[in-house]
Amino acid sequence: MHQSNTNVRKNIDIIFLIVAITGLYIISLYNYLLFHSLVELFSIIIAFAFFLIVWNRRDIIENNYVLITGIAYLFIASIDLLHTLAYKGMNIFSGYDANLPTQLWIAARYLESLTLVVSFSLIGKKIKASNVTITYFIITTILIVSIFGGYFPDSYIEGEGLTSFKIYSEYLIVLILLIALKLLHQKRNNFLPNVYRDLSLAIVFTIIAELAFTFYISVYGFSNLVGHFCKLISFYLIYKAVIISSLDNPYEMLFGELNQEKERYKNLFTTMKSGVVVYEPVDNGEDFLIKDINPAVEKIEGVKKEDIIGKKLLSFSPTPEK
Repeated sequence: MHQSNTNVRKNIDIIFLIVAITGLYIISLYNYLLFHSLVELFSIIIAFAFFLIVWNRRDIIENNYVLITGIAYLFIASIDLLHTLAYKGMNIFSGYDANLPTQLWIAARYLESLTLVVSFSLIGKKIKASNVTITYFIITTILIVSIFGGYFPDSYIEGEGLTSFKIYSEYLIVLILLIALKLLHQKRNNFLPNVYRDLSLAIVFTIIAELAFTFYISVYGFSNLVGHFCKLISFYLIYKAVIISSLDNPYEMLFGELNQEKERYKNLFTTMKSGVVVYEPVDNGEDFLIKDINPAVEKIEGVKKEDIIGKKLLSFSPTPEK
């Protein structure tokens, strides 16, 4: 039944994604600015939701990836929001051209990619949420001030297209994301299998998006369209990996390192050559209820696990296998 429900959910997810992409593509043909705003708002909402989940559980979170990225996405989403408002055609920030949203974009992607590397690297370390928040507040403030103050390198020049800084930055971001992907693979035991898969795919689609953005000439061009679709899919996968998983399996998602210890205990329990019986007292401590046995007990006593689990220890006399 569980497998059937899982398959149904997967099919619904695929159908939803196909319908969403198709609808957004039709919208892009009618009004590209509306398409861009919807895609960016989707990623911003996901990022803010990620932050809210983490912030309200920051005191009990053991998985540093969840803690660091959850807080970081508040600031990444803030820069992305400015990018959306500054996009050509929005006419919100007067006196700025298409260079402004492009600078904001590259700043957010640097912050996002480096966050992934740092968060995966620091799994297992002691991290304070307050220190993470202060650090990202300072970094984000510096980035925004430097961009609006004219100190950040130009990323787009009207009539010429992307600057060398923007193009090489995209390649550098791809390299950083590849490092993050490798670190995620090394730390995969800290995540549920489905979370590891979705996070890996999210990084892959982010890489494809960054490569697509190295080719665009116009902010309304085809490669820009492809890049934003890839970003949409990437954030959808983050939504599945983090938000849905934190609702379905909150403790397994938040306590990644405890899960790893649990897995180590399980492996030790099953591979020990000495027999181990797990039991709990019953009848006011006069007897014990058998909760679990390891394979060594089955071999030594000649019994089957399913025959003795749930039986009382003192009243149970195992019948050896013939």
